[in-house]
Amino acid sequence: MAKKEYTEQELEAILNSFDGVEKASPGPFLYTRLMAKMQESDDSIWSRILQFITRPVFAVGITLIFLLINAYILLNQFSRSGEQVEDSTQIVAMEYNSLTATIYDNNNETP
Repeated sequence: MAKKEYTEQELEAILNSFDGVEKASPGPFLYTRLMAKMQESDDSIWSRILQFITRPVFAVGITLIFLLINAYILLNQFSRSGEQVEDSTQIVAMEYNSLTATIYDNNNETP
C-alpha cells in the first residue's frame, strides 16, 4: 500500500486545524462530588462483609486453610492408593489369565 503524498497546503491545513483546540476541563463541581462520594459511609451489611473479606489477613488465612485441606486429601489419597494398587493389580492379573486362551488349551468343539 503506497503512502499518500501530502502537498504543503494540505499539511498546513492539517496543522492549522489544531489552532482552536483547548484543554479539556471537568465540570465545575466534579471534584467536590467525587470527594463527597468517597467520604460517604456505607453501613450496609454487604459493605461490612466486603471490607472484612478484602483484608489481607483474611485472604491469607483462607488460602492457608485451603492448602492444608488439599495437602491432607492428597496425603490420604497416596497412602490408600498403595494398598489399592496391589489389590487391583492382582485382580487384573487374575482376570487376564482367565480370559486369555492359548494354543495349548483344549478346544473340544464338535462340528
